[in-house]
Amino acid sequence: WGYSPYHTGLAGTISLRPETYLALLQDVLDGIISHGFRKIFLLNGHGGNRNLISVAVFECMRRTGVSVAAASFWDMAGAEIAAIRESPKGGMAHACELETSMQLVFQPHLVKMALASRQMVDSRKSYGTSFSFKDLMDFGAVTTGYDIAKTDPTGILGDPTLASAEKGRRILEAVLDGISRFIEEYRG
Repeated sequence: WGYSPYHTGLAGTISLRPETYLALLQDVLDGIISHGFRKIFLLNGHGGNRNLISVAVFECMRRTGVSVAAASFWDMAGAEIAAIRESPKGGMAHACELETSMQLVFQPHLVKMALASRQMVDSRKSYGTSFSFKDLMDFGAVTTGYDIAKTDPTGILGDPTLASAEKGRRILEAVLDGISRFIEEYRG
């Protein structure tokens, strides 16, 4: 579960209220801390959770004094993903080149590439400004609310037609390498 109000127009979406998601994170962090952990790393896999996870990190530090770090998996290998991607900006957002490539590694039997279609993000058209979200590698300078079922009814944001298991493996390897390097440094 996570914070996904912009996906609720698509069947099957469950979105937690911000206060519910923050309380869930707080409870998880408090549980981990109660067992003696003093350095915690939260790894995010959903764009909608980014801001709330940041709030949880600061609130946990304020309440407990315990060091908590957080990142979205794609940010752990930004330069490597930029070198791997074939799509221009707007091609890696949701059910896109990046996410579909990763699913071709993890759950290839669930991916139906014959149904993949290119639905590039057009920030100006979908969100009213070119300063808004472009893709996972560029969240934009301005945050705007939106409803994906109205702006992009397929749920695809980007270009999954460029996805491949090989790209997925390369992205996964780069992400894991970035996470490993961070953990070594963070453990200090």
